Amino acid sequence: MADDYAVIGGDASYITKQGEALAAKILASKGTLTFTRARVGNGSLPGEMTPYLMTDCNGYICDAKIEGVTNPYEGQVCLGVQLTSIGLPAGIDITNLAIMAEDPDTGGEVCYCYVALHTKPQWVRPDKESVNTLARFLVFILVSGVQIVDAWINPDVLITFDQMETYFETIVRPACFEDAKYYVDFIHNLNYPGDPDMEEHPWLQRSIRSLWDMVNKLLELFNGQGSAPFYWDVGIIEGWEIEEGVINLTDGRVEC
Repeated sequence: MADDYAVIGGDASYITKQGEALAAKILASKGTLTFTRARVGNGSLPGEMTPYLMTDCNGYICDAKIEGVTNPYEGQVCLGVQLTSIGLPAGIDITNLAIMAEDPDTGGEVCYCYVALHTKPQWVRPDKESVNTLARFLVFILVSGVQIVDAWINPDVLITFDQMETYFETIVRPACFEDAKYYVDFIHNLNYPGDPDMEEHPWLQRSIRSLWDMVNKLLELFNGQGSAPFYWDVGIIEGWEIEEGVINLTDGRVEC
């Protein structure tokens, strides 16, 4: 699959009149700006219109998938958008995209940003060709001081290694940590109440004491302090035969 990649900066990405009004509304209410989808068109910009006045894409073909949103610079966000050949009966020249955002008052959508590719259309091959196309756009969008920006992420998008790493660090690792904390703080301590250093896991406490005994005796021998009783925790297992020494049932060890 061919991967066509485009970074759309301020020369092709325009906040619209509707977008300005929505940003002002969200800024006043201290709400969240939520991008919902990207609409793809292959039409020309009408002669009497400007990107600022557009309320949708021109020559709508299909929706593209939102892969994520980041905040690389203050006052701007970067919205990742993808479109593949899969499902396209005919190839298209993408000339414009309308980045749609949720209007919290109406529950509907407005065209927040218009992406103009009229001078450099992006070709996307039709489905079932020998080589397919993944067209990926990184659209930089002004958010006019809005503090919280979100997006409806499509679960079918392809992601990069960096995006997977970010997802792991921000979503997976904290979730695993919270699960571990829950099991330690609630399940574990519910079964082993009291002082964890003295009462929890007696078999582990015996093993720790035994290892300390062994290390101390080895140090004594290494320093020429002579022989001394040597302890090693083997656990109490039925059927063992002791050739030399005795089993200390109280401490759960063999003394030689």
